[in-house]
Amino acid sequence: MNETEALARRAAQGAGRSWGVAEDAAMATRWLCAANLPGLELLAGLLEKSDQVTEADFSPVSTTGAWRGGGGMLCPVLAGAAFSDSATTRSVRAAVVMNHVLYPAFVMPFVGRTASRLECWPTVEWNTIEVSTNGGVIIIDGNRDDLNAASAARLCCVANDDLISMDASSKRQRVDPECWATLSHYAHRMYAPATEQSRLYGAGSTQTHEQC
Repeated sequence: MNETEALARRAAQGAGRSWGVAEDAAMATRWLCAANLPGLELLAGLLEKSDQVTEADFSPVSTTGAWRGGGGMLCPVLAGAAFSDSATTRSVRAAVVMNHVLYPAFVMPFVGRTASRLECWPTVEWNTIEVSTNGGVIIIDGNRDDLNAASAARLCCVANDDLISMDASSKRQRVDPECWATLSHYAHRMYAPATEQSRLYGAGSTQTHEQC
């Protein structure tokens, strides 16, 4: 999980996301993977769609009424962070609607973080699926293929009083090598280029630096 989170953070930065947004993306990726959901695959798809696009184009224009992105599409990381930051016990009980959301399952970690903080059970609906969480346990109802959906015309988050509290469980996840390679491609943009001196004194070198 630590390695997954670190790769996700570097990949998001390599795709042009700011440090804070990259941190949020890494947290969300880890949350999904810990729940045995396709966090890395979703992140890879999201970065492919938004590579080097300015955050303003994907940020919520307003958090009143139906949310929408500045450029039309809405980034789930930016929208999810806004949802989490603005949620209170009172506001989380009101339905939140987001239009034209990229990779909507990526909103779930932020809803989960809010649910854990406010001790509630929100349900998120998009396409033909409903996902409920208290921050630890996830209940999925509907077509699980929509967990991998690249977009949703409409996403709605509503309170759910019918669910009871359950203990969280954590799992390990197998990662598709092609997905890992895609994220590594973005992450490598953050590495400094090698120099002759770095090669000479790099890992595994038998050379030693001279003392000043």
